[in-house]
Amino acid sequence: MPIDTVIQNLIADASDPTTFAHRQDEASHVLPTRCSGTVWPHNGCAIMQSVLLRHAGLTDLPYTCMALDLVNALKNRGWNRIEVGDQQPGDIGTTCGDVYHEGVDHVYLMLDCDENGMMTVADNQAPTPHSRPVAGNGTNFSPTTYFLRA
Repeated sequence: MPIDTVIQNLIADASDPTTFAHRQDEASHVLPTRCSGTVWPHNGCAIMQSVLLRHAGLTDLPYTCMALDLVNALKNRGWNRIEVGDQQPGDIGTTCGDVYHEGVDHVYLMLDCDENGMMTVADNQAPTPHSRPVAGNGTNFSPTTYFLRA
């Protein structure tokens, strides 16, 4: 499947409330079977993105438990690093660095971003796409490190 079609499917699935609810339900059931010691939705961001990406057309992408592992898997598939400020819908945002930081590492699908850096994202942290500041806010959201684009 062409990657442009995958990205279109990814955005469409995350933007449709019924489809997104089904994807989150699937992720909540896959998480405890693949990632021991984790409970949905805590630490479910990589599984959530794995489910979204698999349904969008990357059927050979493994279910992935850790955000940094998913970031590396996408890089290994040729996804490019995009700096904050150049993001576009369909990019995967990450708060990851080069080493694991449990409780800080996160991945999400960016659906929209305004000129002030407020994004609409799809992830495990809300039952529908929600707002997230690209710069973080020091309490609920870590700052985005960069984005990945197919």
